[in-house]
Amino acid sequence: MASELTAENLDRVLTWLMGLDRPLQMGLTPEARVDELGLTEPEVDDLLREAVSLGLLRADRADYGHTVRWVRLELTPAGLRHCGQWPPQGREHHAGPWDDGDWGRTCVPILRRVQSSGFRGDLLPGLYVGASPEQWRQTLAAHALREAGYLDGSDQDNRAISALRVSALGREALDPRPRDPLDEAILLLRSSATSAVVQAVEVALGNRLRALDEHHSESRAERSAPRLLSTLNDELTGKNGPQLYGKHWKKTIEAVLAVRNEYAHGRGDALPDDVAVWVISTVRLLLAELPLPDPG
Repeated sequence: MASELTAENLDRVLTWLMGLDRPLQMGLTPEARVDELGLTEPEVDDLLREAVSLGLLRADRADYGHTVRWVRLELTPAGLRHCGQWPPQGREHHAGPWDDGDWGRTCVPILRRVQSSGFRGDLLPGLYVGASPEQWRQTLAAHALREAGYLDGSDQDNRAISALRVSALGREALDPRPRDPLDEAILLLRSSATSAVVQAVEVALGNRLRALDEHHSESRAERSAPRLLSTLNDELTGKNGPQLYGKHWKKTIEAVLAVRNEYAHGRGDALPDDVAVWVISTVRLLLAELPLPDPG
């Protein structure tokens, strides 16, 4: 496992690559340094190899003995997310550093342009000698969007892409309408099991419990502050009002709240994906068993 110092330097190298005008081609020798990073070239070589092994970078490396040559260095979608240049999948509409990064400045305009047939003949032009830095950025971003599943298309010469179209995932990324909270939780599961559980419990289940409480609390005095979900669970099972559901569902809600509390607000251990899937499935069942009251 990389040391903390190496992890910090890895982030610096990836951020440095993002700031370059076009894919870097460089030769590394034992005696030289990369002044912008304050690292020796062998250290940079090791960090680039680490980035490739972690799936954060794609590049070609040739070792000539005294000199190592790297060409076509490109951050992968995972690398772009690692650097904060892209949002986690499923959080494209959330504010973050990616709004001012590659996602907001380059990728979203490409998706919108493709969606509106803004590329003549649905063709992204290829690269050529003398291509501008902006053309490089646009082409690399389009290929990253294809790799991540936001765009569909066919490879042509010089990295051109024909038959461009926005995929279903890309359309979701461009669609700002609110989604079902549990669908959001499933998307979050790909990047963070803990975030998925928080979404399922605090948003999906929490909204349902609050709606039930509001509907059945009209005759009671107004409360000045929001209450904990555990308090709502007690009250909706008859503690201080009508019993809307029984002990079985109360204990089920207590179980999902316990998982949320343990991992989101307590221990720092990674939440297992299978536990997160259980929470999402259980909340979906609870929402079916505890429907919203008839507005009429």
